[in-house]
Amino acid sequence: NLMTLKGSNFYPVPHVGSLALCMEQRTDIATDKYSPLFRSMVRALFASRRKTLKNNLVPFIKSLKTESSAASSAADEVAEATFAAAGISGSLRAERVSLDEFFALYTALEDLL
Repeated sequence: NLMTLKGSNFYPVPHVGSLALCMEQRTDIATDKYSPLFRSMVRALFASRRKTLKNNLVPFIKSLKTESSAASSAADEVAEATFAAAGISGSLRAERVSLDEFFALYTALEDLL
């Protein structure tokens, strides 16, 4: 929290106050271990903020350009198996999932496809 910004600092004047934040990139994470597919999956899981993980993962599985029949014909089943293998509930929202849990989901999905 760097400073409080009052509504009068903006035009048109909003009916809320704002805060300025300073964010620093984490350096304790080895980002090279995360493939482009992992990043795409995480982006897809955050695509519709109010949807659950399952409701965001199913369209992602369907969108994969793979020759795996599992990805094209039974995305719901693949999603359920992914959550079971990762030990994560599909009813969670993406903002409640840790980086390690995202990686567990990715690993489980990759093993199933």
